[in-house]
Amino acid sequence: MIEITYRPNSYLGGLPPENIRQMVLQDLDRLNLVKKDDILESVIQQFQYAYVIYDVTHRTNADLVLKHLTDIGIVSCGRFAEFEYLNMDATFEHSHALAQKINSESNGK
Repeated sequence: MIEITYRPNSYLGGLPPENIRQMVLQDLDRLNLVKKDDILESVIQQFQYAYVIYDVTHRTNADLVLKHLTDIGIVSCGRFAEFEYLNMDATFEHSHALAQKINSESNGK
C-alpha cells in the first residue's frame, strides 16, 4: 500500500490525483524501491499541516496503540503508522530494517 500526502497549495496540489498516483508509482518502480505491479492500493490525501503534533501523553498513547497492533499481527512502519515525525530518509531506514526482519523471519533465520 502506498500513502501519498501533500499540501493543497504545493505543486502536487495543482495536479489531478491520478497523475500524482502514476508519478509516485513510476518513481518507486524506476528507483527499484517497489515494483509498480506489486502495489495493491494507493491512497492520496491533502493535509494542510504535515507535522505530528505531540501532547504530554503522546508516547504513552502511541506505544499502547502500536503494542495492540503488534499483538493482533499488524506491523506498523512509516510516519503515520508509527505516530512519529520521520524524514524521508528515516522512513526508508525503518522500511528497510522491517523488510530485512520480515524476510529473515520468513526464511527461518
